[in-house]
Amino acid sequence: MKNIIKYLLVYIVLNLSNGFAIFGQNADWSAYYFEETLVDTLYSIRGDDQVIFDEQISFPAFGYYDRTFQNGFRLPKVYNDTEKNNSTWRKKLNQSIKTESDITQVYYKVSVQDVNSMVISLHDSLTDNWLVYKTNFDYSGFQFPGTISLSEFNLFSENQPIKDGLTKTILAIDEINIESVGSKEGKLIVDYFLIGNEKSIRKEVIHPFFDDLLGFNHTLEEMKVDYVNPVIHTPSSDHIYGKIDGRVYLETLDWNLEKEKGQIVGLLSKCIEEYPFYIERNIKKSETKLSFDILINEIKNDEYCLFINKLSDFIKVRFNDPHFKISVSKDCRKDNTVFKSGPIRFVEINNDFKIAAILDTIYANSSLGDNLIMIDEFQVEKIKDSKDIQSLLKKTSNDSTLLLLENSDNELYNLVMYYDRPPTIPRDFKIPKHGDFKLFDNNSISYLKLNSWGLDVHTRMVNVWDKIVDSDTFVLDLRGNGGGEQIATLRMHSLFINSPQRFTSFEDGSTLITEPNSKLFFPDKQLLILLIDARTACGSESFISAINDRPNTIIVGDEKTYGALSSRYDINFPSNTTIAVNCINPKDKLSEKIENLGIAPDVKVQLKNVSDLVPYNDKVLLQALKISRQTHANANYKNVGELRSQEYE
Repeated sequence: MKNIIKYLLVYIVLNLSNGFAIFGQNADWSAYYFEETLVDTLYSIRGDDQVIFDEQISFPAFGYYDRTFQNGFRLPKVYNDTEKNNSTWRKKLNQSIKTESDITQVYYKVSVQDVNSMVISLHDSLTDNWLVYKTNFDYSGFQFPGTISLSEFNLFSENQPIKDGLTKTILAIDEINIESVGSKEGKLIVDYFLIGNEKSIRKEVIHPFFDDLLGFNHTLEEMKVDYVNPVIHTPSSDHIYGKIDGRVYLETLDWNLEKEKGQIVGLLSKCIEEYPFYIERNIKKSETKLSFDILINEIKNDEYCLFINKLSDFIKVRFNDPHFKISVSKDCRKDNTVFKSGPIRFVEINNDFKIAAILDTIYANSSLGDNLIMIDEFQVEKIKDSKDIQSLLKKTSNDSTLLLLENSDNELYNLVMYYDRPPTIPRDFKIPKHGDFKLFDNNSISYLKLNSWGLDVHTRMVNVWDKIVDSDTFVLDLRGNGGGEQIATLRMHSLFINSPQRFTSFEDGSTLITEPNSKLFFPDKQLLILLIDARTACGSESFISAINDRPNTIIVGDEKTYGALSSRYDINFPSNTTIAVNCINPKDKLSEKIENLGIAPDVKVQLKNVSDLVPYNDKVLLQALKISRQTHANANYKNVGELRSQEYE
């Protein structure tokens, strides 16, 4: 009882004396975001009667507003160069289109087969010059959409390049040529090709959170979102209400640092009050709120940089949440010194720190797997937090670190590590790149690596879909994938369901349900193996949770996932301080099981040696391949339930 009374008294005193406006009383502030918008369409091939509709080609969705599939157009070959295997589509416009080199863009989305490159040429009738741009294709299939500013085009006069390039702002385009360069059988299919003026449009944030923070009172109708993507069968509340972007800017008239300090306190007060994971992260809410109020009272008169650094430290120590933190502007950082990792990289295996990579030949006398004993004067075994060890190993370019190491013969030796040389990647150091696709065992096992959930993911899947669906097992490698675009995870989810399925639910009662893909489906009878590690997080964890009830799905990894599930918004202030928050959207019900806990693998693989890591033998992937082989070798195989909850040495 005494503690409660003490808390109330302190809280009242602080709120009467801290001198800052309380959130919800700052209507002179406004919130906005930017949206790149096509404001004028000057030419679109989809409105051209010269193109031929092709029912054979259906382009997969890429952008937020794309339909699930959209048919393309085959460009007629009105001119052929048989010696160069080139074909050109030409369009003479009935009326020139006025363009401006600083805002006019060329947009295209194409599919190619045996085509090496595409050359776009635009004729300017005012100067009789040609604007030319060439883009190369590394593979056949659906390409990622391209956007080219006219200022990026090269300028030609009478087939000779003009050295000064494009300097004229206003142009009048009266002819368009699209040339495909490749084999005689090459095909260039167009989803869209258009010329238009793009501008970055400033839009007001209309959202319940910011109405409360800034003192506005928008109606639900004003907050209603205009468009819901076709991959969403049933949207959750945040998809229906709230016009907002992941990056929000705050501004006010007569801005000054003291005024900004007050708004930062208001934002943090609201987010600390509404922080969704006190239980999951074992944080005491009342104690945190009291500590915050005491801190504000102590630092309210500090100059801005000292003020914001103390707040940043408080949020970092108290919450330790990657989705709730303060990024201090460059001008206010305590130390702008740039630290870098050295050429010898270490990893923790069985409580020992071992050499995992040697990225400079001058350290050839060291070997992979050698144990780290000391860093300068610090004994590694006495340092409890592995993050502190990694921090000690980072220095400036002009610095060095004295290491004491132990080799496989239990012999100790010293090594001085320098930071002034560029790293050299060894030949046997093979880290899969984003989008890497492989086939194993005579094409019976397909494998795809995703380092993030970008808009490109769906296109990558469609390009290799026939090989994936023809394999007995699909291995999706999500190790190191810390999240990204939710729409990308939903599109992936849609490939593994044949009826509308729940993706996740929220505490406000709304449920996000995915619409199945209308053309593509990975059959339930085939094995899906998901690879995870401690850096698998956020959107990846949402996808794994949504897909985990699918028959014949198994999770393989050496550790559980990170355990960070919420949506993050970056709030930018005029001083360039940015505050990342996760208190805006309704809380995901999955948080109770995942936040700060992670998702455990069904099959846990024990890593005992450096050779077990990804760049070398990749024991986790090898175990996934082994599971696939054993499963399909078993004539009585029905599902993978019996394989779960196992550990592999």
